[in-house]
Amino acid sequence: MAVRVWTGEVSGSYDTAGNWVDNVRPVNGDSVLIAANATDNIDGFDDSAVTLVGFKVEVGSSITIGDSTEGVITPLKITLLHSAAYYNAELGGTGETYLDITDYGDILVHAAGAAPSTGEYALNLSGTHNVATAGTGDIHIHVDSGTIGIGGILTEDMEVNRIFIAGSPDAVEIGNLVTTYDDAAAPTLDLHGGALETRCALGAVIKTGGTWHHLETGAVASISDVSGSTFYESTGTLTNLYVSEGGVFDGRGDLRAFTITNCELGSGGSIYDPHKIMIWTNGIDLVRCRLADVTLDLGKHITVSPSAI
Repeated sequence: MAVRVWTGEVSGSYDTAGNWVDNVRPVNGDSVLIAANATDNIDGFDDSAVTLVGFKVEVGSSITIGDSTEGVITPLKITLLHSAAYYNAELGGTGETYLDITDYGDILVHAAGAAPSTGEYALNLSGTHNVATAGTGDIHIHVDSGTIGIGGILTEDMEVNRIFIAGSPDAVEIGNLVTTYDDAAAPTLDLHGGALETRCALGAVIKTGGTWHHLETGAVASISDVSGSTFYESTGTLTNLYVSEGGVFDGRGDLRAFTITNCELGSGGSIYDPHKIMIWTNGIDLVRCRLADVTLDLGKHITVSPSAI
């Protein structure tokens, strides 16, 4: 295995040997390094026939990877040898990046840049992972700023088992074509800070911070919300909802009705449904608390029928 370091001395062509240290372009079994001091951009190119063991963009890099010209996006397409042992894609650049990864193990995002323009993202990801390797298919985002689109602007499938977001990214979008391997299920989500929009169906969601807007029609299996604000603006059914401590579940941003099958509200939790768009299949359970311990806005002229749980 060799580490191939990008120089871009000849051109922006990924496929040209002269653009790599020692004049050797990446081949099967190599890893790629985009150094922090790289100065030359990498054009979009389909190199998915070559299987790499790693792809790393060092923190500090600001070059553009892939192309976006007049609305036409040409990503850099690569294939990685999936592994549960380590992150085989580490992304720390702040330049515009359009990256399509086949068979990745796990992806770690250290940094991302500001939005190129309204509605766009600096880091744009699409691709697949391999279900045959247990523990793979995770995307970990640990950034203090920046904008990231997962299966968003590329309008292509992105296969993800679990998305973990920490720090305070300026904007993360998870597009409506994001699923687990082979469209088999909905990915799970851990949100611990930052601003997030989701447009796909989701499995279990654990939220301890940040601001989250769930849009379009994707259903959600469960939400455990103990901090920050959740704006549910989807018609998809929410099967299990738990809100407590500093969590806020807000339905005021969309007047379309949706169903919540089971709901538990704990001390310090807040639910806002003044327009009565939430359909409560099994009501709302106050767990180890009283009405005075929560914020519950269900609009005017309602019936409350207390019972033990």
